[in-house]
Amino acid sequence: MHKSRYKRGQSSGSSKKSGLPKRPPLTHFLCLPLVTEISRPQLEASLFQFQESLSTKFADGLPAVNDAPRKVGQAPRTLLIPPRAIRPVGTIHFTLGVMSLETGSRVQEAVEFLKGLDVKTMVEESVRNNDLSNMSLTSLHCMHEPKSTSVLYAGPGEESNGLFQTAVSIQNLFIKQGYLIPDDRPFKLHATIVNTIYSNTYQKRSPRFNAEGLLNEWKDFLWAKDFPIEKVALCEMGAKKIRDANGEIVGEEYEEIASIPFLA
Repeated sequence: MHKSRYKRGQSSGSSKKSGLPKRPPLTHFLCLPLVTEISRPQLEASLFQFQESLSTKFADGLPAVNDAPRKVGQAPRTLLIPPRAIRPVGTIHFTLGVMSLETGSRVQEAVEFLKGLDVKTMVEESVRNNDLSNMSLTSLHCMHEPKSTSVLYAGPGEESNGLFQTAVSIQNLFIKQGYLIPDDRPFKLHATIVNTIYSNTYQKRSPRFNAEGLLNEWKDFLWAKDFPIEKVALCEMGAKKIRDANGEIVGEEYEEIASIPFLA
């Protein structure tokens, strides 16, 4: 799933063509945050390296230094991926599912349900011989066909089988209680790195790009390693800008409504 593309209040899908009732707006999501004291400096360095690399990649596929003369009236070259499409460090997480909690009481119900989960037992049953205290975030994948995609994501390392099973168990419980919106697509643990919905191009659809070269170039990249999954969190849709004492924007984060320890 790549539900992190949704902004607060955005519909979970269009129903105009089918004539079905309008789907409820998305307000919250359940996730495993990946930004910890250990992973943050690694993710900051990795995302900086990624952004620097993209600054020399253009949509026309030609080298950054291109001496070919521009035709009169020809539009300037555009970057393969707009810088704003790269997600800020503070937003990196594994999405478990999205929610439409339109009243305060409904939000509180979901919070209480989260706080009542026995995640420790789920982890013990799913993990067994696997150690979830040392996770890694690796590679680069796309949500669509590589030649035309709008979302790129990193995935967990080879040690992730126990994490996947635990995530599915938590997800299923929230779906059963009616808090998570069901999704018939195969579930995958993914941390969104690029999403062009945030590129501010004012297009109705997220701009797409050819990611074939990027997927090959970054397939073995290690974004962060040896960090634990610390919590399961219920967050509000729409990342909030973080400002310093001078009012300058220094990052973005999702507002956490509630959380419980993942490894107690």
